[in-house]
Amino acid sequence: MKKKKVKQLPLIVFSLFLLAIIISGCSSYYRVVDPTTDKVYYTTEVNELRGGAVKLKDAKTQRTVTVTNSEVEKISEKEYKQGLASDKTPDIRQNKSKDIPQTEEKQDESKGGITK
Repeated sequence: MKKKKVKQLPLIVFSLFLLAIIISGCSSYYRVVDPTTDKVYYTTEVNELRGGAVKLKDAKTQRTVTVTNSEVEKISEKEYKQGLASDKTPDIRQNKSKDIPQTEEKQDESKGGITK
């Protein structure tokens, strides 16, 4: 009987190794924004707490952070890596303002009014 257990051990170890590879390849990436401070966090796991707060491990600082008011967005691995590499905080409101047409106001000196 001991020979059967010894033969099964490599199969079990291989199965666990294969499972670990599959799980690690299926990561989700998130950008979490605190809209009150415009602080941006990048993480692979977001835990929702009572009252709507979220708890996460910031990938840049490796610190556990709790954000009471947050905007959580699932992002691609590429966006995640770019966010970690960037020292600059992205302009998260940039995409939201694209739908609003921008008007340019000019002072019309001859009429004393503003023209658009």
